[in-house]
Amino acid sequence: AALVPGEVERLAIAWPEPHEGAAPGAGEGALFEIELVRDAEKGWQITSPARLPADEETVNRLLSDLAYLEATGFVDERTPAVEAALRETALSVRWSGSGEAETAGERRLRIAGLEGDARLVETTDGALHRIAPDRLDDFARHLAAYRDKRLTAFDPSRLVQIELAFADEAAKLETPVAAPTGPVVLIQQGGSWSAEGLDLDPEALAGLAGSLASLRASEIVADALGEAELASLGLAPPAVRIRMQGAQGDSDVPPALELGRLDPERGLFVRRLPEAAVYALDPLVADALPRTRADFEARHAKLQAADEGGPPDAAGAGSDGAAADLLDQ
Repeated sequence: AALVPGEVERLAIAWPEPHEGAAPGAGEGALFEIELVRDAEKGWQITSPARLPADEETVNRLLSDLAYLEATGFVDERTPAVEAALRETALSVRWSGSGEAETAGERRLRIAGLEGDARLVETTDGALHRIAPDRLDDFARHLAAYRDKRLTAFDPSRLVQIELAFADEAAKLETPVAAPTGPVVLIQQGGSWSAEGLDLDPEALAGLAGSLASLRASEIVADALGEAELASLGLAPPAVRIRMQGAQGDSDVPPALELGRLDPERGLFVRRLPEAAVYALDPLVADALPRTRADFEARHAKLQAADEGGPPDAAGAGSDGAAADLLDQ
């Protein structure tokens, strides 16, 4: 029976790579397995080896890749080469669903070793197929890939206040200057954003709120770190602490985010309070977030209109005149 991603309710993925979560005393050929189930809201949850929210994007992509996995050929004879390939398991998947009787029971698919220029695949009924070897790379084979990496996921219109507390940049200058004290407080009223005591662009502030409402990490750095390790990532103390307040009764808005150091390769190190876990945001995603007060004010300043009494620029009357002279020749 064909795999229908929307009807799968339970899922288990296993692979042979060694992992710190493997059972004590497990042999060299033991598989590390992740089990997942859909919850009441149809979202995916990891149930084993620990109860953790799952990364919806990764799970749905795996189901889609399985549904569209195409064979390049069939195996009619179990030759010694075929038997040798079947002794290896590169990936094993089990699933059960809620569809018709023939698809509701548990189904299995096992990607085995190489036989010639193809990998073998064994299905529930014992049939053997060949697939392109590089198709194995379509399937994530480490626990972190299946863990939820969403830092925030809420409607930005539900935000009523954002508080930005920046580390004191003045202390880092050779000639210290007076630095603004206290956090920057942003307020949303009537669908428009403003900053207390600052004349900033409402649309730019709304853009920041939108970025904060949908943040997905590229990596889970660690579930917990010591003070010295946090300091090395710029998180003890953090460069920026962002506190957010949603509308009354809105539990989707996290209390706070802490931003640390930006690593050119790994990205921006982040914590979501009150959790101890440390995440990394892709540098392109992190670019939408301010890391100093000066950076924040420059990005969100109102655009100033050009001085009408000033001299013409290159696109002004002078250049128009020169163009007209050339055309008249």
